[in-house]
This record gives sequence, C-alpha cells and structure tokens, in this order.
Amino acid sequence: MARTARAPILTLLALVLMVGAPAVAVAKTDAGVAGDTNAVAPASAQVALSGWLGRCYPQFPNSWTAGGWCDGNGPDWTYRGVVHCTNGASYFGVMRWAGDRRKSFGLCQYSSGVWGGLYYFYKGYYRGSVIYAM
Repeated sequence: MARTARAPILTLLALVLMVGAPAVAVAKTDAGVAGDTNAVAPASAQVALSGWLGRCYPQFPNSWTAGGWCDGNGPDWTYRGVVHCTNGASYFGVMRWAGDRRKSFGLCQYSSGVWGGLYYFYKGYYRGSVIYAM
C-alpha cells in the first residue's frame, strides 16, 4: 500500500480515537499534481438545524401587557409572552421561534398585570421562564 493511500485511513482513525466518534467527515481527493487535499464537512446537518436558545428579553410596555423576545435560532427552541392579571387569568402571546425579534405579548383583558414575562420551550415542551412582578 502506498504512503498516500494509508494517509486518509490514518487521519480518520486518529479522529475516531481522539473523540470516540468522528466529529467531522474527512474526504481525501487526489489533486493530481501537488499531492492530496483535504475537504472537511460537518458530521451532521441535523445538529445545526435543531437551533439554540440565547438570552431572553422580557418587556412591559404598560401595566396590562407583558412579553418580549428570546435570542437564538429555532425551530426546536421557541418562546411566548405571558401575563398574569388581577382578574386571576393568564394570557399568552403567539409562539415564536427563538431569535424571532417580532416579539410575543400577553394582554390582560379588562384588568392590570400582576406578573409577566416569557416562557420558553424545547420541541414543544416547557423548559423555563423569565418572569417579573409588574
């Protein structure tokens, strides 16, 4: 086996031994004149598509509205505004993907807000909140 034929196998084997599983896929191609070149690609596009959740920014534009927005990248991470009112009811804003700066607000009907802020979710399941008294 020629030295250049073993190099791709050794490179991939070294990656597997370092991390336990390949973090990247390494493809070797023959450049023809100057030797081999490496092309590195992400191990899985699915990881990048799942998104991430950053900091949340609760906002209270008046005494009956609460909500805001969360930084990040959907679609798996989402958020929605919430406000709990003096009439005992809670009202919710629209569900938005993390990173959507159009914001989401809950609006009290015929009463004032007691507390409010943001709920955030991962794949539709509640994961936490950023809530403040109004």
